[in-house]
Amino acid sequence: MPKLILFSLPGNAKSNDLFCVSRKVLKIQRVVLIQTSGLIPVLYFWLSFDNGMNIYAVEIFIDCLMFINISKICWMFGKIMCTVSGFLMYFIGCSSIYLLSAISFERWYVIMNPFKFRIFTRKSIIIMIIACELFSLFWCLAPLFGWSYYSMEISLTTCSIEWYENSFNVKSYNTVIFMLVYFIPLVFLIFTNCKIVFMIRSLNGFLKNSGEKFFSKKRVIKERKLTISILLVIIGFMISWTPYAVVSLIAVFFSEYIEISPMMSLMPAIFAKTSLFWPSALYIFSNRQIQVILAKKMSAFTKRKATSDIYMTTMNQLTRTICSRVGTPADDEAK
Repeated sequence: MPKLILFSLPGNAKSNDLFCVSRKVLKIQRVVLIQTSGLIPVLYFWLSFDNGMNIYAVEIFIDCLMFINISKICWMFGKIMCTVSGFLMYFIGCSSIYLLSAISFERWYVIMNPFKFRIFTRKSIIIMIIACELFSLFWCLAPLFGWSYYSMEISLTTCSIEWYENSFNVKSYNTVIFMLVYFIPLVFLIFTNCKIVFMIRSLNGFLKNSGEKFFSKKRVIKERKLTISILLVIIGFMISWTPYAVVSLIAVFFSEYIEISPMMSLMPAIFAKTSLFWPSALYIFSNRQIQVILAKKMSAFTKRKATSDIYMTTMNQLTRTICSRVGTPADDEAK
């Protein structure tokens, strides 16, 4: 039975040409991703907020910045570096989806119980983050101890866990991670966020008819705005990683019927890495707290600059006035 070839290259295209083109694409991508380092100062503002949600955001942002270091490694020229790169990128993906699931649960609980005492303290959130990271670390370490393994993908430009081998060892691992790392968290994200959307829509009427105090209502409104920001981040993450998950799913379970070309393998991998940049940017610039603190910092900087300019102008005028009254040495000799 002939295989369906996804995104095949022209007949005269050579694999080494694809390799060269892919490397150029990745170089451009690295330049874009390194720009995320410009967001590092925002960590200062996040840490200044007494809000548990920002702890989640910092953790996701730090995980994403790990790719900047990965992009410096020439892992394409060695198996060890290929394993290191595959491990780190896999860890970023796993930890991100677990952290987003934890965020969704926290948002769902807060919106569902808007006036109840908050059970998610800073300590409990840190414990949840550690649990997410340890669970992710377990799945990432398993291939290093013999349950599947890391290898170069067919595009020859990216490394990941092995998708194409038909052995029981590889297939069993891939089946488990598809269930526990992608499908179950995805269903959980869809369920909780759909519930959140419906609750947000009904929250306006609830606030009008509620007899709660003004400050309680104000806190609920703030939580609603923050939840909308988080929804944007989750949607961005799902859009970024779903094409790669679909291609990997085809490679694991339908490789006998569908052949994946190197270009088709490369494009979702590159697109998935955009999740390291724009979801974080979405959260930063849609969060009212961060907008306010950035505006204050910019206002303070502008005032300092204006004060400095006024001081320099005043000093220059004073110097010219003194010189005009005292006179220069040449004027004194002429007199």
